[in-house]
Amino acid sequence: MGTTTEGEGGACIDAGRLIRLQTWLSPGFPISSYAFSHGLEAAVELGWVRTRAQLIAWLDGVVTRGSGRVDAGLFAAVWDHDLGSIASLARAWRSTSELAHEAELQGDAFARAVAAGWPQFQPPRGLPLPVAVAATAKAAGIACQPALAAYLAAFVGAMVSAAVRAVPLGQSDGVAAQAALEPAVLALAAAPPALDSLGSGAIALDFASMAHETLSTRVFRT
Repeated sequence: MGTTTEGEGGACIDAGRLIRLQTWLSPGFPISSYAFSHGLEAAVELGWVRTRAQLIAWLDGVVTRGSGRVDAGLFAAVWDHDLGSIASLARAWRSTSELAHEAELQGDAFARAVAAGWPQFQPPRGLPLPVAVAATAKAAGIACQPALAAYLAAFVGAMVSAAVRAVPLGQSDGVAAQAALEPAVLALAAAPPALDSLGSGAIALDFASMAHETLSTRVFRT
């Protein structure tokens, strides 16, 4: 039985590193991902996301033109740049206070959880989530491409879970949305943007995140 998995583009990851990566990015890993919607709750309230098709379009925008694209560039840069500088850029690139809060809280929770089980790979505290995950993957000897693909898939999965509860949508709609985003996730992981070309064009996401701050009734923290 083989113990190495080869992904698209030749990126390889052995079984031990694979199960660590799966654990760190599992919905059950204690970073409270269930408590954040990344602006989706407000998008639902505003009537922008009510169907499977609308959810897929929303997610595609977030991943390919919004925070997913920015996170991918920052994530990949951890392998070649100073960690503190990348963390500072990650904080600066958060377009709203709620999105910044989400990244900081989850990143710190991620560092604490890794320290409890894998102290040899523990990232520094206080890093935004994409930087914390990238630093941990790098320390664990995991290549950037599979780590980034797994991170982006988990990011999409968290938003899908929020949408299933907020719209609400059926579980099959959520699965279909997750599957529909696979090509975008894989393409972005294979070719993340360079730091000097980072940018976000998901204006609706920024507006939804700001609108969420003043919703009269909120289930999610963001």
